[in-house]
Amino acid sequence: MLSLTLALLLSQTPKLAAPSWNAVEVSPEKAQFFALHLSSALRDRGLSVISSQDIATLLGVERQKQLLGCGEDSSNCMVELASALGAQLVLSGSIAKLETTYRVNLRVLQSSDGKVVAQQAVGAESQEQLLVALDDAAASLAAQLQPGAPRASARVRSFAWIPAAGAGAFVVVGGVFLGLASASSAELDRKLEPGVMRDSLGATVQQGESRERLAWAAFAVAGAAGVTAVLMFLLGAPPPATVSVAPVSGGAVAGVGGVF
Repeated sequence: MLSLTLALLLSQTPKLAAPSWNAVEVSPEKAQFFALHLSSALRDRGLSVISSQDIATLLGVERQKQLLGCGEDSSNCMVELASALGAQLVLSGSIAKLETTYRVNLRVLQSSDGKVVAQQAVGAESQEQLLVALDDAAASLAAQLQPGAPRASARVRSFAWIPAAGAGAFVVVGGVFLGLASASSAELDRKLEPGVMRDSLGATVQQGESRERLAWAAFAVAGAAGVTAVLMFLLGAPPPATVSVAPVSGGAVAGVGGVF
């Protein structure tokens, strides 16, 4: 039952809607390709992503255009889009080609209030470098999203006290039964007088053995619950900070994500 609870908590992955990007000096086809590449990279990191192709299928092209027509800087449109898809988060993206470099700005908003919960800027000198930089951006965004409420990892850590308390309770139960088994053993020693056959004390022997088995069964459950508590606590630890660097003309663009 404890392992089932842990599995259910880990499966609570929020949905992330990833509509088409706004593009400047980049063809819509290329912008969509890069957006889909990022969606795939985010899925590889455990996020549930609704890509622009999925959105077009679910809402229709015209409705998607209506929801995206108010521009990148309007969070209300992004929130409405996420709500229409039943998503808790929405990824807003824009891509621009500036002379010989590409620039991508990414933001993740909560559908409940439009609050920005993660963001990342990406720069690259070529399309090939941009693909690598987007992979790094996916890792950074996933790390930024993981510790925020209501993320599964944080919820796992907050519930770790349940199996820990269960472990303590079963240790107490095991100790009680072990004490009762010791009492049965002492009673058996008192009854084993000269001329008394051990076979005639079968009830006392059986009682002691049953109590001892119950004691060790309780200790085994306590051990399993303790291991589960430790795993839940460790799985709920905030992820380490991630750093991504992409070369651009005359220097480089660095992005840092995580919990500080």
